[in-house]
Amino acid sequence: MAEYVMKDDSMSLLKNGFKNEGDNKPDYTGNAKVGGVDMKASIWINKTKDGKTQLRGNFQKKDGGDVPF
Repeated sequence: MAEYVMKDDSMSLLKNGFKNEGDNKPDYTGNAKVGGVDMKASIWINKTKDGKTQLRGNFQKKDGGDVPF
């Protein structure tokens, strides 16, 4: 089977099976490619004061360097 090649400016996330109730680990983690740079992606699901669902996230370079944007 051919290896999956991630397209630029996309990401693929899976539910974090290591997250426990009340900890600060992301709800979803995975990989991203932004501007040709391979990244790790994390997403947290929160509720606003109005009770609406809010998604927050970040990217980190896989090699540990600074994000170029």
